[in-house]
Amino acid sequence: MRTLGPVSWLSVAGLCALAAGCATAGPETGLDTAQVRGRDLAERQCMICHTPTGSSGGPSGAPSFAQLGRRYNPLTFQRRVREVAGGAHYQMPPSTLTPEEAEDIGAYIDALAASGAR
Repeated sequence: MRTLGPVSWLSVAGLCALAAGCATAGPETGLDTAQVRGRDLAERQCMICHTPTGSSGGPSGAPSFAQLGRRYNPLTFQRRVREVAGGAHYQMPPSTLTPEEAEDIGAYIDALAASGAR
């Protein structure tokens, strides 16, 4: 029986991740692939304080993603994420988001704002 080497396993894992991302993007969700990546990342790292919609993020009082989408355009949002990553926000922990991740979250937040989410 032939076994797969490390590179082959990485290829298989990459194809599975790609297929999973494609399965959640498209007309049925209304989100493109970058927006889905942003939504998934926001759910994992940001929803401790922020919610997708609503007047605030809950007990923390953090703005919802929809509010952020109305406050910032994608470029100013990415700039703000870089500022926060450097510790420039007193209530938010420093962020380790890459520029690509910030762009994806920005795409998701922009999609929420464009959809009229409140």
